[in-house]
Amino acid sequence: MIAIGKISKIDYEAGRADVTLEDREGIVITDVPFLDSIYEMPNIKDAVFVDMEEKGGRIIRSVILGRFYTKDNLPADSGKGIFYKKFSDGAYIKYDPDTKTLELGVDKVEIKELGIKDDITIDGSQTVKGEITIKKASGDINLSTHTHTGVHGETSGPH
Repeated sequence: MIAIGKISKIDYEAGRADVTLEDREGIVITDVPFLDSIYEMPNIKDAVFVDMEEKGGRIIRSVILGRFYTKDNLPADSGKGIFYKKFSDGAYIKYDPDTKTLELGVDKVEIKELGIKDDITIDGSQTVKGEITIKKASGDINLSTHTHTGVHGETSGPH
């Protein structure tokens, strides 16, 4: 049986929550797991769908299916094929398969290692901490120590 409940308590470490069923005189189902394996805990009082198995008038098993959209809680972005995930702080991820564009609405992105195999365009200023080496068939150029030789001798490195 599917019911609508509200999150009343969250066990963040276990990935479970208590759900209050207001249409059943406020009965609370405790320690209910989430169907999804993506870790994203709802907020207290969020409305959720709960699938319950009952036997003899008692709930013997239940699982939280997830939150749902309502007229007061519409998707922030939508469209055919669009993947959109909004986080509780307003940050978001959006993917549009028509344009093959991944958009990140965040203040900061940390990437452990990045390999780019095509052209790159950067529109804006850049700050680089560390050395920059340009790899070419004719030899590497380190921008931290690179000098030029001219008619008046060798230039100094960057400063």
